[in-house]
Amino acid sequence: MKTISLKKVSAVAVASLGFGLLSVVPAGAAVATSTVSLASASASVAVGSVASVQVNLISSVATDQDTLAITPSLRVRPTDSSMAITADDSDGTTDTAITTAAEFGMSIAGAAAPYSSLDTITNGVTTLTDPNTANVQLTATTTATGLGTFSAVPDKPGIYVFRITVGSSTASTVDFTVYAGFSASAAYPNTAFPTQGSNVTTGWAASNPGQSTVRFTNFSTDSTVKYYVTASGASIASYTEQEAGGTAAGDTLSAFTNSNNTNLADGFNFTSASSQIGDAVDVVLTPSTGATSATVTVKYFNATTGAETVFSTATVTYGAAVALSAGTSTSVLGSGTGNPAVAGTDDAVTADAAVGTQRANVLVTLKDQYSNPVYGKTLSATISGPGLVRWSQATQATQGTVRADSLVLSASENTAYLGINADGQGGVATITISVGSTVIATETVTFFGSAKTITAKAFEPHIVVGANTDALEVYAVDSNGAAANLTVTALSDAIGVVSSTVSNCNKATAGEIALGYKKNAYYCDVQGVSVGTANLTVMPGSTTTNSPSVAFRVTKAVAYSVALSTDKATYAPGEKITLTVTAKDQDGYLLGAGAYGLLDAANTVSQSLTGTAFAASGADITISAGVATTTYYAPLVAGPFTFSATIDASDTDVASAIRGTKITATATVSDPNAGLLTQIDALNAKIVALNALIAKIMKKLGVK
Repeated sequence: MKTISLKKVSAVAVASLGFGLLSVVPAGAAVATSTVSLASASASVAVGSVASVQVNLISSVATDQDTLAITPSLRVRPTDSSMAITADDSDGTTDTAITTAAEFGMSIAGAAAPYSSLDTITNGVTTLTDPNTANVQLTATTTATGLGTFSAVPDKPGIYVFRITVGSSTASTVDFTVYAGFSASAAYPNTAFPTQGSNVTTGWAASNPGQSTVRFTNFSTDSTVKYYVTASGASIASYTEQEAGGTAAGDTLSAFTNSNNTNLADGFNFTSASSQIGDAVDVVLTPSTGATSATVTVKYFNATTGAETVFSTATVTYGAAVALSAGTSTSVLGSGTGNPAVAGTDDAVTADAAVGTQRANVLVTLKDQYSNPVYGKTLSATISGPGLVRWSQATQATQGTVRADSLVLSASENTAYLGINADGQGGVATITISVGSTVIATETVTFFGSAKTITAKAFEPHIVVGANTDALEVYAVDSNGAAANLTVTALSDAIGVVSSTVSNCNKATAGEIALGYKKNAYYCDVQGVSVGTANLTVMPGSTTTNSPSVAFRVTKAVAYSVALSTDKATYAPGEKITLTVTAKDQDGYLLGAGAYGLLDAANTVSQSLTGTAFAASGADITISAGVATTTYYAPLVAGPFTFSATIDASDTDVASAIRGTKITATATVSDPNAGLLTQIDALNAKIVALNALIAKIMKKLGVK
């Protein structure tokens, strides 16, 4: 049994702490009277899921106490469960210290401050350092007060009973029962749990032919009962007695006998003599030919009247025989040596065709039609187009070295990695992954060769003196049209205006691509030297690529005109509006890219509109090619509206002659009824003309 010491803790403090840090050994006076209870006596969870319960305490003590002893124990567990609360570490070796809550064989909630960590651990006794210097009292309570949360993760189907003991000389105990697994008997819950089949977690299914197993448990704990087990739709292949483990374990199931004294054709029977709740019997079924389901029934008979009572019944549904499925098996492509399982989705891999470096890998997971693992299969992979592959059962960091490869998985493995390398040739590689004649997946990797064709443009055509980030865009493709790597060089025709040196040439990141940068294009910084214009020739004198020319204008850095404008003069109600601020230098050219303090305050609008104002004084506006834009939405009422702003009155980014000037932009919302009124007027005119024509005709006919 493991216990943990917690000194001088008040009931109020205890109520806020996680249970795992509250298991203690007495170090002084014990709690005189305490009663422990649970928020719920039981829980039903899937195997591998957390079963938790709030532990409550009532204490009559109102004096200083040194310790509060809280001890968990595992009373009952399925015999094949490895869960335990013992003096052994979780690695199976006997230790003199407990280092983590996990070593209890269960998950225990952590504590809140000030008791937020296990401080000193020696021989199973943990001392928690109390940052409070004064002693605190255990406050007497007459109602259950939350002490903490106890939780455990069952590892096998069946029944578990955990006992929580509080106090030492006058201890109080309470049991927490956990039912783990799928309860296969709706009419008799928590008496039958499937342990073998194609589905044992959300139902009970198996294949025909094949085997399936169900665990019957929760037998009578207070009397001796003889149970009879029969099956329909299947034969009972075997059964296994599963005496419960835990501190309360005992041999209470006995007298197992074939009902016909010869074989299992008519089932079997056994006796439960006041069994533990977790005692169980595993029944293995072999389906009858063509059967779509089978039912196992456990019943007993009244010793006096002979009346039959069904204790439990469980039905398994049979499907097609288990087979490898391309539909449920998975193949995930990852870049380089990164583990594809992290993202879980295919990367779009475009990689250098140069040899020597692993460019991609594929994680393959084989499953049957029920999404269960399929082990021991032989995987094959072939590659068409450029590239090399190689299988590994151990690691994704595997160099591709051959055009085709195969791998026999071990009897306990259903996953493998396929390493992919380039072979020096550019192009699209298609990798086909198969098991026998079943194609599991095809993956595509694009290798780019040497640059053949280049396109270039000014990403920022208007620049300023100094460094201009990402002003030049260069995109290179190989002879197959795939994006290629390139070391960008340039030559200026006016080095006194724009330097020939381009720097920080990097491919666009995913975030930049989302902002409008081109995928696989290089973006380079351009150095403005003085005001004027210049052309940069990219890759000058290259014998393997073309050499495009890009024009740049270096502008002055002060705005001599600032204007507001809208993208349209007239808008429909609610229509999107693009509001633009345009700044030009002293020569009338659009300002170079950069951040400028242009406005004295955020712009305003004459009506209440939804939208985002331009930055006010102290927050620069980012300009590209002389403009910055923001978005509004037109009002729903017809008529004019005006955007207004004032040019910054003091910022040196603005010429003194225009500082403090008010600028406006006016637009109009059209009247949605105007067109209708015009149509009505036209219709009325036609009606008047028609009436006059009718009157004229009637007059000629002499009709009065």
